[in-house]
Amino acid sequence: MPPTDEDATTEDESDSVDDASGEVLTDATEFPDDLSDTGTSSPGLVTLFDQATLSAVGLLDVRTEVVVTKYPDGSTPIRIRREIDGTVSVLSHNADLVYEDMVRVALKITYKSTADGRTRSISGQTIISKSSQ
Repeated sequence: MPPTDEDATTEDESDSVDDASGEVLTDATEFPDDLSDTGTSSPGLVTLFDQATLSAVGLLDVRTEVVVTKYPDGSTPIRIRREIDGTVSVLSHNADLVYEDMVRVALKITYKSTADGRTRSISGQTIISKSSQ
């Protein structure tokens, strides 16, 4: 059950349960902090994917995809893809994932080899939990 007010932390002076922003985190691609703190920035996975990584500079035709699902039994995922041309697309979304105790984050990078022109990919995944209990 989602809480009615995500702003119950004391991370900074503007964070309080009676914050006038009425912060309710409804977009799971945004990070849980007082969203008014971010000024002109737009936090979240979409913003992260909007920037090319320096480590991919030597690769051709790089496409990156991240998938976030409930762990262990899955759910409708958050699926975001950065295309070869840099366009970022939200392929699927599940705002309720922000309230789960554990999520699986999978990352897949596809690129074209400069040596032989073949398409290759690499992937990895991790489980993230809210607590270590």
